[in-house]
Amino acid sequence: MSFLISIFLYTFAYADCQNTIEVNNQSYCYKINWQKADQKIKGELQPSEQMSPALIPMKQPPQKWFYSKAIVKFWKSKDKNQTGVKLENFTLLPFMYMDNGHNHSTSHKLNFENGSYYLKSMALHQMSGCWTINWKLNDKNQGPIAWITEFANLNEQENQEIKEHCLKKR
Repeated sequence: MSFLISIFLYTFAYADCQNTIEVNNQSYCYKINWQKADQKIKGELQPSEQMSPALIPMKQPPQKWFYSKAIVKFWKSKDKNQTGVKLENFTLLPFMYMDNGHNHSTSHKLNFENGSYYLKSMALHQMSGCWTINWKLNDKNQGPIAWITEFANLNEQENQEIKEHCLKKR
């Protein structure tokens, strides 16, 4: 009986570990929780009702932009309590893999508090390519932890087109 309880607890501890990453020979689980986006009103970012991630359409005036926000939590893969950890020399950033090869980041803010990374003020502009959340270790880009292929402000067909396009790039 205790064997079955152990298997259940082991399974439960890993059930919420859908995403993993290895940093400095240590395995971590992570979860990305998208938040309501901000909108700039009179030069100041204010909360909006628009969920993130939000894609900023081409030629849209800055007064209508939505700045996406996400909370990203990492924990040691064997930690059943999912205690958030700050990883040394580690950073997260929104990153665009452009079709023409001119890959780049975008404006954003990152801070760590309450056991999680807070990615804020992400200006995810519509362009020919695919948005991701990338990670860096010791200032060296390590690649994506997530491909952003569904935007809360787009319809199903628009999101499907982005998914199909970005699946080719992975």
